[in-house]
Amino acid sequence: MDTLLHVLSVAGPFLLVLTLVVFIHELGHFLVARWCGVTVQAFSIGFGREIVGFNDRHGTRWKFCWIPLGGYVRFVDDETAASTSSPDALEKLSPAQRAGAFQSQPLRNRALVVAAGPAFNIASAVLIYILTFWLVGTYSTAAVVDEILPDSAAARAGLKPGDKVVEIQGREVERFADLQRVVSQSPGTALDFVIVRDGKEISLKLTPELREITDPIGNKVQVGVIGIKRLGGNDRWEHKTHGLLEATAMGLSETGFVSWQIISSLPKLPGAIMKTLSGQRQSEIGGPIAIAEMTAHASKGGIAGTLGWIAVFSIMLGIMNLLPIPILDGGHLLFYAVEAIRGKPLDERNQEIGFRIGLAILGTMMFAAIFGDIMRKLGIG
Repeated sequence: MDTLLHVLSVAGPFLLVLTLVVFIHELGHFLVARWCGVTVQAFSIGFGREIVGFNDRHGTRWKFCWIPLGGYVRFVDDETAASTSSPDALEKLSPAQRAGAFQSQPLRNRALVVAAGPAFNIASAVLIYILTFWLVGTYSTAAVVDEILPDSAAARAGLKPGDKVVEIQGREVERFADLQRVVSQSPGTALDFVIVRDGKEISLKLTPELREITDPIGNKVQVGVIGIKRLGGNDRWEHKTHGLLEATAMGLSETGFVSWQIISSLPKLPGAIMKTLSGQRQSEIGGPIAIAEMTAHASKGGIAGTLGWIAVFSIMLGIMNLLPIPILDGGHLLFYAVEAIRGKPLDERNQEIGFRIGLAILGTMMFAAIFGDIMRKLGIG
């Protein structure tokens, strides 16, 4: 019974968040397709057999299906749930139906429809951050050093308990989380710190050291550290409210930061996949189990923590879908870019080869992610 409750406590929040983020993504495709005059046959959350659904006044079937791991929008000329089509599918349609076919749309409209899914994911993250900062506010603790670890970068640089970090690399530091964020991303980089000690500003140079730590769900990750601690206690947390304009600026900034974090990690992805598949390291890639555990962990942080994770997950889904891999939205956009350059689309055979390559790449990535999850749970690697 305890095991079942644990599984439900992890799977439940994950499926709810996944459903919401997928709905946002597909809603982007749907709304822009409707705006462009494309006939939408179905809007599905999940795959497989339908559980429940209804038809709207435009004839679109809205439905929930049994396999809740994704979703799709199907146009009148689509042959599969992956929105693949062919001239044969178009020829089977009546003249009236062809007018609403996706393939009949000009290149610009097709690109807009495809790009709308990822765009809605990122835009929704901006909105979530803005509303959270505006309506909930932020909880933070000052960037004050409580403890210095021996033989650490902080100790060697002369940092002392009670010092308050106010600036790093010319950027203002307000919260301890700001300090952690900069330091964790800068292993081996000499950073210029400005601290306040006994009311006076002092300049120091610290070089974060690369260390392997364990995150809240058990993943081992390598980050930069300088060897300082901030002690806990509810009396140390400060709640701050923000006006709408400030919250908007903060929301855009946070979305940009998270997006850059994801984008900058993408070049490491092929190497991480190879390491995972060879069993060298299991912590580089997080699969569905890791994401489910991260979702459950975020849900324990209250509404702000949950909304923050939904925003991160939405950005991640949007950016990953923009990868130039056939089958993904980015792959379709790549084909459209080729079409724009050539003045005509790739022939059906080359597109089919591309989709098969894309399917193989995605299959490898998913296998590596699940394999990494299993290795992590077994403590291997």
